[in-house]
Amino acid sequence: MEKVKIMPYDNNNTFALFDQKEKYEEKFADRDTSKWPRFSGRLTVDGKEFEIAAWVKEDRNGKKYFSGVVKEKQDFPQAGGGNSKSAHEVANDLDDDIPF
Repeated sequence: MEKVKIMPYDNNNTFALFDQKEKYEEKFADRDTSKWPRFSGRLTVDGKEFEIAAWVKEDRNGKKYFSGVVKEKQDFPQAGGGNSKSAHEVANDLDDDIPF
């Protein structure tokens, strides 16, 4: 029997949205979440990651539709400042040729 070669998953030019309603109800029951996006997720275009958010809205005729935003994915610093170097190592990396 011939082995089937499995290709690695390519998530380029794809997105996934996840319903946040239950999360909001559990974690933020004491807050007004009505203006928060109902769905959120990630989008990858040409290898670049974006964050997406979508709201369910209703037009004048009562038809529901999605409205959303797309923004570049933000990389937040890790706990502890996000710098793996010590303060001493960072200071040593600085250029000593200060012109003043």
